[in-house]
Amino acid sequence: MARFVEVKAPSSSLTLSSKRCFLVNGQITFEDVNQLNSLNQPILLLLNNTKGQNSEIISLIDGRNIKFSVLGGLDYINKRKYLDDKYINRTILYPKNLSNIIKIFESIERKIDYSWTESQKCMYVYRSLCESMFYNNGSDFINGLDVSRSLNGLLYNRAVCAGFALIFKEMMDRLGIYCLYQNVPSNHSWNAVRLDGDYYLLDLTWDVCNKSRDGKCTFEYFGTQDSKDFYSHWAHDIRSQSEEIVIPSKVKTKNQIQNDLEIISRPKTLYTHEMKHYSNPNGDSYNYIYLGESAGLDIYVAERNNAINYFYTDKNDDFRKYLSDKALSTACSYNDHNLSKNELPANIKRLSRYSRDDGSNFLLCQTNKKFNSNVKEYLMIEPTLIGGKKVLKRTSIISENDLVNNKNADFKHIVANRLLSPERVSRKIQYFNGYVGFVSGNMICYDRTFETEELGIQNRH
Repeated sequence: MARFVEVKAPSSSLTLSSKRCFLVNGQITFEDVNQLNSLNQPILLLLNNTKGQNSEIISLIDGRNIKFSVLGGLDYINKRKYLDDKYINRTILYPKNLSNIIKIFESIERKIDYSWTESQKCMYVYRSLCESMFYNNGSDFINGLDVSRSLNGLLYNRAVCAGFALIFKEMMDRLGIYCLYQNVPSNHSWNAVRLDGDYYLLDLTWDVCNKSRDGKCTFEYFGTQDSKDFYSHWAHDIRSQSEEIVIPSKVKTKNQIQNDLEIISRPKTLYTHEMKHYSNPNGDSYNYIYLGESAGLDIYVAERNNAINYFYTDKNDDFRKYLSDKALSTACSYNDHNLSKNELPANIKRLSRYSRDDGSNFLLCQTNKKFNSNVKEYLMIEPTLIGGKKVLKRTSIISENDLVNNKNADFKHIVANRLLSPERVSRKIQYFNGYVGFVSGNMICYDRTFETEELGIQNRH
């Protein structure tokens, strides 16, 4: 459970003075939500950042009385220049908005490889934000939300410099990468970030405004200037700011940027956040993770003793109370769960579980993505250990539709131990964009035309 420490709101702020303010330490849990929702008074929950917070749990908080203030780059607790309502209001978020913002952060983070360096992780985030967002030339407010200068910009894919710098810092905070939000009021905002031990100065706004003709990030302002050149520009001149400091920085060369860009652009296996752990009253241990919702039901993957399955619960229900071997074996069966085939999770047509000889197993789901009449995309889901943490690995696979239509009794054994063995999938992801071929009888086959013409693969491995 999280720890809530009440802080005294400064009388100078109308935004803060009308509410009880609590600084939140730790992850907000289901139990915390029940207690918070029982309080019938205006409350403001202060988060240093959103790292570790669960988007679904946040969405359950009653927004009629409870709001959040994500301090992030506008930390008015420690920086006096932000102790002004115009800045404080930029940090205020309703639970539902915050939940949706965290979901967008999570969608980017799922595509980050755990083995990347800090520079590569930072570069991937920077590129993702740059290519998906635009400089706001319209209204600063949409549906009453400040979309230009707050995290709300993520919800509308637009912002100005203040918003871009806040969003980027929040993503770095979530990844545990030290990042500063630097600002000259009524002028400009940018970031200084420490990557693999060295500081670099970044201006996401300028790269957003200078994308290539095809909308790609050019990285022209991604750590390419040292402190002297960077701060000498009028937009970055912080000499009048007593609470800002000049950050001694290094410079990234074009070769360094290009090398990292090649690494983060490779086809890759995706990972979710770390799976959460739960022990039921009988002492049975489970790992679980939330995947999304469909037809008003929440969708989880639950794992026990290396066996995984989908699990469905009613929306906003605490699914952990159902975590038992009997409930999992019943609720996760394709024929027994209470969703029809057309109501399965978005982009998933059908799911099956396959077990390998080594005791590991995975879920295989066909998505809606089609390459031609025979070749389709599948999603393979399985838990794995990375850095001592149990995470959920999601591998995108391109293959023939035999993967789910074949009724041969030996088919699951072939798929699990030969076609989709960990070693083979890893090799195919690296060399063949995830294409693994198909099964015909007991033979593993390939579509040469698709490999060469669609995927550009000339040499088999």
